[in-house]
Amino acid sequence: FLPFKPETVQEYEVGLKFSNLFNRPIRFNVAGYYDDYKDIQKSRLFGLPNGTTVTRVANAAKARIQGFEAEASGRITDRLQFNAAVGLIDAKFKEFIDLNPVTQAPVDRSGEDFQIPKWTASGGLGYTFPVSFGEVSFSGDVYWQDDTNVNIASAIPIIQRDFALVNGRIEVKIDSADVTVAGYLRNVFDKKYIIQVYDLRGSFGVVN
Repeated sequence: FLPFKPETVQEYEVGLKFSNLFNRPIRFNVAGYYDDYKDIQKSRLFGLPNGTTVTRVANAAKARIQGFEAEASGRITDRLQFNAAVGLIDAKFKEFIDLNPVTQAPVDRSGEDFQIPKWTASGGLGYTFPVSFGEVSFSGDVYWQDDTNVNIASAIPIIQRDFALVNGRIEVKIDSADVTVAGYLRNVFDKKYIIQVYDLRGSFGVVN
């Protein structure tokens, strides 16, 4: 039950928004930002001498987050819609003295990147066509993210390589009943990927 400080962030952002591009209902937004982050609260796992593991919150002194986001969406034709987005998050600890979860020795993690993907992108298409009872729509989208350090409980990086996920959806609108029925598929190609890794070597008494 060790105390920790509140975290604060000062954000600076500038952006532009456009609509009705190329004389069509197409919207485009872009924004850039810089965040000055202090006393970031980090949830950490620690092994105790008796072999148990505890979670505690510690502060990472300083960090900076900078990047940009761009997105576009709209109609190519009356029946064909699209959306696309790309983002860059360059997040880095400027000052962070951590503890090794096994030995409890100080570890300088200053200059280390955040454990999030640096680049992300997505895009999708949808097509709607009329039928005798209403409308039927088909759509699909792809999400991609860059390499990511998924070992959130240790200074030792474990990298999940970049990957893409494909999703699909079908929607049926019945005008007479004012009802819409939809079905969808997530991760169509059953891509397996790591979300988080916890270092529990100290809990099991094993250190490689």
